[in-house]
Amino acid sequence: MYKIAICDDERYFRNEIYRRLEDYLKRKNIEYEIDIYTTGEELCELGEKIVNYLIVFLDINMKGMNGVDVAQRIRLYSEKIFIVFITAYIDYSIDGYKVGAVRYLLKNNENFQFAIEECMDAIDKKINTSREIRRFIFTEGSLEIMVEKIIYVESSLHRLEFHISGESGVKNMYGRLDELEEEFKENRFIRVHQSFLVNLMFVKKVSRYSVLLFTGESIPIPRARYREVEEKYIAFKGRM
Repeated sequence: MYKIAICDDERYFRNEIYRRLEDYLKRKNIEYEIDIYTTGEELCELGEKIVNYLIVFLDINMKGMNGVDVAQRIRLYSEKIFIVFITAYIDYSIDGYKVGAVRYLLKNNENFQFAIEECMDAIDKKINTSREIRRFIFTEGSLEIMVEKIIYVESSLHRLEFHISGESGVKNMYGRLDELEEEFKENRFIRVHQSFLVNLMFVKKVSRYSVLLFTGESIPIPRARYREVEEKYIAFKGRM
């Protein structure tokens, strides 16, 4: 189920986006639910319930709270929501980078339908990649988990400690972090330290010389790895 919000203060564009999204989703046989919001304030009144949305289409130039303001509020609750900016002016690229906007769609663009389809194809690809499920044989027992829920893995001697969102306690298994890094190379993980493999989806900030996670934990980055980690994090945020 794709739960989508459209927030635009112009009726014509609200309807246009809705119609084109509906056409795309029906052709792809994707179950969906689309909600309409006419102001940024109306959307933000949802508070933490906004995390129920997978994708939010935001008009940047709205009266009152503009799209960038709303996107910043969304990011207080979730880094995983796909934010798509709808705008008549492509002059907000820096602001869009800061909130992890996945795309800018230009209003009155004759290729608007193609732009929406390309945007949705890109999001669908990210979702299918991140939702890979694997079975791991932990010392605590066999467990199937969604790879995207692994926050980070720490290596200690010959043991790997898995820190997993939604799971109580650390899960342990025997193995080498080098091999796990190779397995996860397509799953948004980065080796920030010889002993730590981190899911970029849970990284809040990279600074000298540590990675701050949304869990509040901080993981050190050796000086020799810092530039590589920073560049990969910036590239990841740019792709989002």
